[in-house]
Amino acid sequence: MGQTQNRAGVVVWGSSECGQLGVGGGPMEDGRPVQPKLVESLRSFSIRSVQCGGHHSTCLSESGEVWSFGRGASGELGHGDLKDQYFPKQIRALQSKVIKVISCGEHHTACVSESGVVYTWGRGQNGRLGHGSTENEILPKAVESLVGQHVTNVSCGDFHTMASTSNPQQVYSWGLGLSGRLGLGDEEERHTPCPIVDQGALVTQVACGGHHSAYILEHSGLLMTFGGGAFGKLGHGTRLAQLVPKEVQAFANEKVVQIALGPHHSCALLSKGRVYTWGQAGRLGHSSQGAEVDEMVPRQVMALQGVFVVQVSCGHSHCAVVTETGDVWAWGSNRAYGHTDLLAVPNQPTLIKMLAGKAIVQVSCGISHTIALSDYKRLSGKAALAAARSMELPVEKIDEEDEDGKPKVFTGNATESTEPLQLPGPDKQLAFLSQELKSYQELTLTLAKELQDSQNRLVLLTNENSFLKRELEVMHQCTPSADDRLDTLRRHFSDRLRDMERRHAERENKWKITLAKYRTQVHTEDDIQEEEEVPTVRR
Repeated sequence: MGQTQNRAGVVVWGSSECGQLGVGGGPMEDGRPVQPKLVESLRSFSIRSVQCGGHHSTCLSESGEVWSFGRGASGELGHGDLKDQYFPKQIRALQSKVIKVISCGEHHTACVSESGVVYTWGRGQNGRLGHGSTENEILPKAVESLVGQHVTNVSCGDFHTMASTSNPQQVYSWGLGLSGRLGLGDEEERHTPCPIVDQGALVTQVACGGHHSAYILEHSGLLMTFGGGAFGKLGHGTRLAQLVPKEVQAFANEKVVQIALGPHHSCALLSKGRVYTWGQAGRLGHSSQGAEVDEMVPRQVMALQGVFVVQVSCGHSHCAVVTETGDVWAWGSNRAYGHTDLLAVPNQPTLIKMLAGKAIVQVSCGISHTIALSDYKRLSGKAALAAARSMELPVEKIDEEDEDGKPKVFTGNATESTEPLQLPGPDKQLAFLSQELKSYQELTLTLAKELQDSQNRLVLLTNENSFLKRELEVMHQCTPSADDRLDTLRRHFSDRLRDMERRHAERENKWKITLAKYRTQVHTEDDIQEEEEVPTVRR
């Protein structure tokens, strides 16, 4: 099931420390990340989309199957265990479902089936899984409160989740509510999906970032953002938090095609292939215009003005886009995870030369890795032919245009060769099957359930500091006077301590004086008693 004749290839690069590339794992050698590399074990499957989480990845096939790999400490891989997976492994619990949409957060994952049911798994902290509790889930579990409402899209952030439905036309959010990222008018966390009222129309896309959220209205193409406003990432011209959805006025007369959110920056794709970014400096792609600063409102990436972009993606500190010709451009504060060339200008959009002509149709960015999908059949016209020729693949050859100006297509070979691309050899297939068999022999669902509680406690404790640091950073950005307030609180606390010490000293002195008086009085009474008793004895 799912096998085909190499329609698409998954290309990965960046860090493989947790196995998130699907090509093995381990720390980077000499600090050098993995260069763009094909995931051999997926070559025989027709992959439709790829997604990056914080340190894990998923691949979705045309037939609705899902593979996951990378870090699994919170159960985000959905394999019924808490182990890292260094090679793609199919999620068996979803084998009976046809999955259409999938999204990865930093520690959890969600998907939507063909029947409109949303499933979530991974870390349950803050209620981000939507099951009414904060417990982790190591296997995909249906969000019961949304069953029957036909979910069309889902997005996982670092600490929350959003989904859109077509019947009724609604947007739901759940998880951590700090800074208003749920769009519900407050900062309370929700453990089950709650409707965001007054979205006005059918939503084509929902997107969750680290601390903010967004969605696009279908007919108007309006972009609505809400949540934390640090670095100006909401695009409203301020750093203030927004508790309810608010239209991005910079696009009032435009139609937004796609939105991508990082922890502290945002990227939008508009009609005619234009790309706009805003938020935290160092990952916006405006370095060609001089030193980059935080952008409070969307600003066009002028370095991409000469290309037609069809898809955008935001990682933790880098961005990547795909053009109509199948090329990938990337930029950000870390060259290794983005455009792979260590000699390139870090925050300047740069063409990834190793992927030139490789027919890339989708790209997804994580914290320290990137995944792209190569599929020459999705490209049209001469771009597809050029890409196929560069990869030496058999394609439908484009010869000339018909009367309507459309290209004529006839079956042929772009490289004058009829031999199809070879499937992975027996040795590679046996190695992959051996890896699967070993995993099933070592792990059982019962053992994983018994270890889950203790593992959850360890994970929560080890990640608590990281969570608090991130939220503190946001608070500092949103409230510039936070340092002054903290200093005032410290002075007030010190004054209170000194006052308490003074009062304690006074009380101690009073007790000492009282004790001394009591001792003096006792001695005096004893002396008098002795004087009275002596004559009596003498008598």
